[in-house]
Amino acid sequence: MFDVSPTAGFIVASGAHNDPERLFLEVCSANGMRPSVVRSPRRDRAVVNVRRQAARVLRDAGCSYPEIGRLLGGRHHATIMQLLNPDMGRRKYLPRKLAGMAREESR
Repeated sequence: MFDVSPTAGFIVASGAHNDPERLFLEVCSANGMRPSVVRSPRRDRAVVNVRRQAARVLRDAGCSYPEIGRLLGGRHHATIMQLLNPDMGRRKYLPRKLAGMAREESR
């Protein structure tokens, strides 16, 4: 049985163990980007978008954050979490900032 991942547009076999390296190579190939570029420290938009897409496909296939980080150039698992959930780092800071702004307005 196959599920189509709506976020990445790739078919991932549910219940079957996919080779993460093969999935990574398929994402790179589909986007016309060399795997060495995706694994590099480059941060331009095109590279980051392919890296994000690969991370999403790998996560949907059941890979852990540390495993995805190793496949994407030895990145820390928190970097992968941030890549997949960009609002994650702001959740703690934003409510305090908004509360401070509300106090200033009430004065």
